[in-house]
Amino acid sequence: MSTKCLRGQVSRNTDKRFNFIKILVIGGAFFWLKIVMRILSAFIPLLLNLFVSAQTTRIDSLKKNIEGRANDTNKINTLLYLGKELRNTGNYDTAVQYISAAENIALALQNSPNEIIRTAATRDLGKAYNSKGIIYWYRGNYPLALKNYYSALQINEKLGYKKGIAAAYNNLGLVYTDQKNYPLAIKNYDVSLKLYQELNDKKGIAASYNNLGNIYKNKGDFEPALKNHFEALKLRLETGDKMGVATSYNNIGLICWMRGKYEEALKNHFESFKLKKEVGDKQGLAGSYNNIGMVYLAMKKPAEAKKFLVQGLALSHEVGSVDYTKESYLGLSRLDSMTGNWKESFNFYKLYITLRDSMLNEENTKASVRLEMNYEFDKKEAATKMEQEKKEAVAAAERKKQRMVLILICCVLVLVGFFAIFAYRSYLQKQKANEAITGQKSVIEEKQKEILDSIRYALRIQTALIPSEKFIEKIITRLKS
Repeated sequence: MSTKCLRGQVSRNTDKRFNFIKILVIGGAFFWLKIVMRILSAFIPLLLNLFVSAQTTRIDSLKKNIEGRANDTNKINTLLYLGKELRNTGNYDTAVQYISAAENIALALQNSPNEIIRTAATRDLGKAYNSKGIIYWYRGNYPLALKNYYSALQINEKLGYKKGIAAAYNNLGLVYTDQKNYPLAIKNYDVSLKLYQELNDKKGIAASYNNLGNIYKNKGDFEPALKNHFEALKLRLETGDKMGVATSYNNIGLICWMRGKYEEALKNHFESFKLKKEVGDKQGLAGSYNNIGMVYLAMKKPAEAKKFLVQGLALSHEVGSVDYTKESYLGLSRLDSMTGNWKESFNFYKLYITLRDSMLNEENTKASVRLEMNYEFDKKEAATKMEQEKKEAVAAAERKKQRMVLILICCVLVLVGFFAIFAYRSYLQKQKANEAITGQKSVIEEKQKEILDSIRYALRIQTALIPSEKFIEKIITRLKS
């Protein structure tokens, strides 16, 4: 045998030994993974019961807290928090009732004479609309979800409440993502991200990165999708946002599954699953059951897949999530197809198609478009009205200014009139005084003339009666002679 063939034989023997070792390692890993999964499966119901019990206690405490309380902003916030807790446990109808109660109190408080109370009530009303929108989104009722989100957006824009505006745009993007209207979804996410960055709201920024990542994932652009999801995960770990971290692990797991990296997908999905149990997120757990089941399907492990998909379907029904119920039906259809149960596979697929079409039917799409157009129209109308009000305010200010100038001119004219009258009166009085003085002067001069005339007359008489000095001297001289 040639040396070349011997080398080839040695190489093949080495490859065989390496492949044998690799099979042992992988087999051992799968064996231990299976054991861990069975242990987790045994403890999951117990852990869920513990979390449900804790949530029930918290919900009962909140219900007692609102009994007999006055209708104020504190009661509104308690009702909204109670609605959120009920939403997380899948009690959507009851959650809507409490949120609607908060909405009614907020509407009533908007008539308060106190401006601070009115402003707080208006902001709380926006929160109520947002909370109701989330529930309708969970249930796949996109038109009602959009209606409430747009109502929240209008209120927050009126108040100039940037955080509320950002949340509304983010939630609108989620609905448009589910409707596969990606351009409009990205438009809303971009506005939301910009506002959150202005506010330096890390939780909000993470949500925007997460949602943009989902858009890229749905379009098959996995690299930018992962980049956005890892950015979101980093921020959520920094802020300690457990539910957000769970969501990021879930989305990273989905991308790993879509890329065929099933072990990495399972690792991320189980991390997400664990955190969702910790926070009691039943809605999220339903999604995790489905996602883990789908990964096992891709790994050709129908027994494990069925266990998770069945639990996912049960929990999806319990929380009333149409979207997750739809995904459960799709997974079970694929499972039965894999195992050759064609009849059940077809039945599950029909259920999947029915739910999918009900969520994306033409009427819902039209209603969504109408809501968007109504919002844009209302926004333009509000802008036009604001511009008109601004012009009217400027005109009113100008009229007020002109009126003030006119009043000022009138006041000046009145003052000038008073001064003119006073000056004229003074002039008359002075003229009268001058006339009196002139008259008195004439009298005095007349009297003076009379006196002078009398003096002159007496002097003439005196001069006539008394001899002159020369005459006397002449007489004296004669006498002396």
